[in-house]
Amino acid sequence: MISFKGNLVSPTSVIQDYNFIAITANHPTSFVEIDPGDKFDKKALNVVKYIFGSRGQDAALISDIFEYEGQSTNNRNSRYFVLTEQEDDFERIKPSAVLGVTKVTNMDKDNVFVDMIQVNPFYVFNNPYSHLKRCGSSILQSLKDTFSDKTLWLHSPKNLINYFQRKGFEIADLPANKGDALMKFKQKIPSGVIK
Repeated sequence: MISFKGNLVSPTSVIQDYNFIAITANHPTSFVEIDPGDKFDKKALNVVKYIFGSRGQDAALISDIFEYEGQSTNNRNSRYFVLTEQEDDFERIKPSAVLGVTKVTNMDKDNVFVDMIQVNPFYVFNNPYSHLKRCGSSILQSLKDTFSDKTLWLHSPKNLINYFQRKGFEIADLPANKGDALMKFKQKIPSGVIK
């Protein structure tokens, strides 16, 4: 019997860009919850760490984000997700198919903090050879859908504040001595609904 946490949270898509003929199309992907304490998921994430952390200006940061609580499984409030090109067989995540990783922590019953979102650096920096676009946007939308009854919080580096504002986040606090901002995305409650 195989024990695993790789559960499909939601099917989603990114943009597939055919540079040579200027056509784009939706490319099916999956937003999958994983368990870093599970031996198969842990092994997959270690390979993802190698793939993501070997290039890009944030290589050291990318490596650090994989030093997660799952190694000691002491933080039950954290949850981990991957955006993957896989559409099935989630008990064995294929590291080469992982487009992005995110970690969230439940702050309380109404608030979730997005600790980290990292897209494969090959798809982040306007790479002319990259055929997939909007991986980060797909992760954000999946988080909004997954936690539709909660307020999402995150710290944004100064250079990404405008990006997150375009995605519906607003600045909650802008510390005077730091270059980042605390931002929140408050889910819209339909009129007539009492929370």
